[in-house]
Amino acid sequence: MSRTEKLIEDRYIGDGVYASYDGYHVWLDTRAQEPVNRIGLEPAVLAQLEQFRRDIQTAIEEAQAP
Repeated sequence: MSRTEKLIEDRYIGDGVYASYDGYHVWLDTRAQEPVNRIGLEPAVLAQLEQFRRDIQTAIEEAQAP
């Protein structure tokens, strides 16, 4: 177990989704539903997800611009 892993506890992030960290992957779990579904995001994939969020925000801002 890495030092970082001990510092970050599992967290409910909304919509029935929990996030956890194992020192490498960010894990997303749907614990409120059966069966529990789990997705592991390695750092490169998490970076792509973060870029996707930024792209969405940019598109929204551009659509709202006068």
